[in-house]
Amino acid sequence: MIRPVFSLTILSYALLHAGAAFAHASFVTSTGTAGKSMVATLNVPHGCEDANAKQYDSYKVEISIPAEFGGVRPMSAVFGKAGVLKDGNGNVTKLVWTKTDSDILADDSQLYQFTFRGTMPGTAFKSVAFTTVQYCRDGSGNELTQTWSGADAPTLRTVPGRTPGWNKYITPVALDLTGADKSFLSDAQIVWSGKSAWSINPLTLGLIQKKGLELKQVPANTEILVKY
Repeated sequence: MIRPVFSLTILSYALLHAGAAFAHASFVTSTGTAGKSMVATLNVPHGCEDANAKQYDSYKVEISIPAEFGGVRPMSAVFGKAGVLKDGNGNVTKLVWTKTDSDILADDSQLYQFTFRGTMPGTAFKSVAFTTVQYCRDGSGNELTQTWSGADAPTLRTVPGRTPGWNKYITPVALDLTGADKSFLSDAQIVWSGKSAWSINPLTLGLIQKKGLELKQVPANTEILVKY
């Protein structure tokens, strides 16, 4: 009986650490109210990996700021103060945090966080991606990078303003509630459109599905009723 338990323990440990090693850079809170200021904190859970799957500590992190995310002001991090790059109109286009050489660690053992304030786009149900690049150096001083872009880019999503209870919205874009779009409504108790409904709560959604009333697709310019 000891051998199977031991094997399961080793397997669980391996799966746990494999998941941690390949965790994506992501925001602590991924939604913000449309047109409102928010403080965004980005988690960078690991460093860069070389060809032999050895990981190294990050010494620099760059976050590209989308044009629709305005009024950006960064906070200092354990790396120090952020460098702020702007375009010709004074809009922030990139934030860069860089460690001093003496602060670079010999191994990849830290979770890093980078915080900045900005204003969300004025349109609800919109995704805003922040391409992020980590820089590391291997044991020979060669530079390594880890880029989070495209589908892997850390993303903030705009949600409509709301009050407790029922709220009525017109969706400016189509929503697929079977995929990533459900994150726009993940803090809602229930969503209704016509005779169909959806909920992030598995029990509530199961009851809706039993009645054949699940709301899966919401076309653009559709009225929805949302209870918070």
